[in-house]
Amino acid sequence: MVERAQAEAALRRTEEELRASDRRKTEFLAVLSHELRNPLTPIRNSIYLLERAAPGSPKAERAREVLHRQTDHLARLVDDLLDVTRISRGKIELKRARFDLREVVRKATDDARSLYEASGIDLRVGRSAISVHDTGVGIPPSDVERMFEPFAQGAQDRARTLGGLGLGLSLVKGLVELHGGAVRAHSEGPSRGAEFLVTLPLAPAPGRDERSDARAGETSRLVVIVEDNVDAGQTLGEILELSGHRVRLARDAQSGLGLARELHPDLVLCDIGLPDMDGYDFARTVRRDPALARTRLVAVTGYAQPEDRARALDAGFDAHVAKPPAIEELQGMLRAT
Repeated sequence: MVERAQAEAALRRTEEELRASDRRKTEFLAVLSHELRNPLTPIRNSIYLLERAAPGSPKAERAREVLHRQTDHLARLVDDLLDVTRISRGKIELKRARFDLREVVRKATDDARSLYEASGIDLRVGRSAISVHDTGVGIPPSDVERMFEPFAQGAQDRARTLGGLGLGLSLVKGLVELHGGAVRAHSEGPSRGAEFLVTLPLAPAPGRDERSDARAGETSRLVVIVEDNVDAGQTLGEILELSGHRVRLARDAQSGLGLARELHPDLVLCDIGLPDMDGYDFARTVRRDPALARTRLVAVTGYAQPEDRARALDAGFDAHVAKPPAIEELQGMLRAT
């Protein structure tokens, strides 16, 4: 009887582990789909603009900048996935060489300085010991070690304003350990920041006029785009303007609600993952306002599973479009509005 009970307990543990593994895989695929679809939207929009905007025009130049920015971002996502795979399979081959650690740190900080300044963060470079300390969301002490596992992430809302695939710390750990070093983290807990310390072995001391293709007779519509990704919102807005429509942009749900109540637009294109209120609550709020009863709502989102579409329609959206949206589909919606 004892052996049977132990076997049954072991079977239950195995089944639970398999279910947990399946949940993690499903969650990762959903995150991966979202993170890959987001840069594809401004990329597709920029190609559309380059095919129609006058060469050398401001719209064309902005589209080129967006293409560079978003393809670099997409390339980093793919590289991170490949690097994690290579490290886990022992396929990384190091080419060891002497380097000036101060120069590496200086270049890394210079590359990121504009991002820190835009966020109001004071970036200072200290001594050669590599310690990174922030005053951000922090990490629960019980999760510190787990953060170095592939795809591990802290709590996220649907906006995924922090983004990423949960690969960065895993890559850091793998590469540092390949160099014979170590990395550790410390946090006092949520909202109390975190510190990461990288240690590396030292080498022995060495010896000695734009075109518009607005269709004739096409009615101009007023469109509000609610999208926190600046490149995605701006490029989509410029495409619709090329077709003769009037467009206003909002970076968050509250701003989008303000524009909708002020302008009574014909169509609102709304992302689901927004920093202040998710798109579902946005749609429900709009649907409770009698003054906006005739406004058509379309969810444009990287959350593209069947259950995401059903949830969008239940919340009050008239349609659900996966990122990157087909421009012809959106234009068809505008003609039908």
